[in-house]
Amino acid sequence: LKQYKQLREEQLKTFSTMPPLSASTTTNTVMHFMHTTLKFMNSISAEVGEKLELCENSIEDLEIKLSMVESKLSSMQYLDVVDTKDDDEDNSYDRSSTDD
Repeated sequence: LKQYKQLREEQLKTFSTMPPLSASTTTNTVMHFMHTTLKFMNSISAEVGEKLELCENSIEDLEIKLSMVESKLSSMQYLDVVDTKDDDEDNSYDRSSTDD
């Protein structure tokens, strides 16, 4: 804590003797900061947008594949699950429809 107080006092001594920056220098510095910050934020935004688009495409592909698998499974008669409402019965497959 003493080191920070001492450092602060040294900074006050040093900077109190310096003249203030001109308005144009301050404006240029702020404008440069804004320009570089916005450029950085735009690049991040573009990259995130691209990654989100890739994720969206992957999700769409997975949904298509899932619907294909679901349609294949629904076409198989032996996978029809018996509706069990009693807690005593276990979940079993209805294989009676496949017997010829």
